[in-house]
Amino acid sequence: MHPRNLAERVLATAVALKGQPYRERNAGPRAWDCSGLVAFALAAQGFQGCLFVNGGTDPVTGEVYNTDIGPSGLWTYLQQHGAMISTVDASQPGDVLFVQHQDGSDPYGQNGFTHVCFCLTAGGYGSGLNFGANNPTMGLCASPIKGWADNFGHPINLCLDCSQLHL
Repeated sequence: MHPRNLAERVLATAVALKGQPYRERNAGPRAWDCSGLVAFALAAQGFQGCLFVNGGTDPVTGEVYNTDIGPSGLWTYLQQHGAMISTVDASQPGDVLFVQHQDGSDPYGQNGFTHVCFCLTAGGYGSGLNFGANNPTMGLCASPIKGWADNFGHPINLCLDCSQLHL
């Protein structure tokens, strides 16, 4: 992949971490959750500000880790930096995809948002792929957009077009 714009460079940063482990509430440096991966990839390409919040210590390994603003915070942050609401079917590589519960439920205290990932290949609900911390067993990986659902059965249903993303 030869990134043409900032969004594709952010995506390339994330894809370079393929196979690294998934760990809830982690934003690196050695394990990731969905929003942690997106926040890290943005920061690695020069984005600054409120991407990260208090770190923590893993209760099993004792390792210090970063944490981040979560999917809801990323939804707002990206729009403040030029991303525009689009449709999942129109998503292009580098766009950022979200799951937001439309039924009023808010299991994580994130305004109904439960997942965030990148569009890896165009095709939306047809043949499109997403990339992210999608699977605790497989770690960071690609998955079809169609059929992917969060732990509560909700599909990817929102997209931010990041083609005009700016620092």
